[in-house]
Amino acid sequence: MRAYTGAATRYLVSTAGGAFPKWSHNGEEFFFLRGESLWSARVRMSPAFLTDAPQKLFDFPDDVWSRMYDASPDGQSFVTVRKDPLELRPLDLVAIPGWTEEMKSRLATR
Repeated sequence: MRAYTGAATRYLVSTAGGAFPKWSHNGEEFFFLRGESLWSARVRMSPAFLTDAPQKLFDFPDDVWSRMYDASPDGQSFVTVRKDPLELRPLDLVAIPGWTEEMKSRLATR
């Protein structure tokens, strides 16, 4: 983590990586994904930058888009987007030989 102004000083929040970070609404907690799990670290900015060790909050269920999440204003619940069940099914591939000729034939009769 580093200041928005582009300051050179960087602060380590997670030693095991993380992605899709978000601040809590009160600015005292930092959320991020590690794999399909949501993690949190308490952050203090004054008198110096300090962060607690990250804590795993929970694993996202398989039927949600974990990247798309946000915390409620009180930080006690989260909202996310559920995957479309139709997109989870395997697609069937149907090959129709000579389809262009059939299409031309159908269009010619109209």
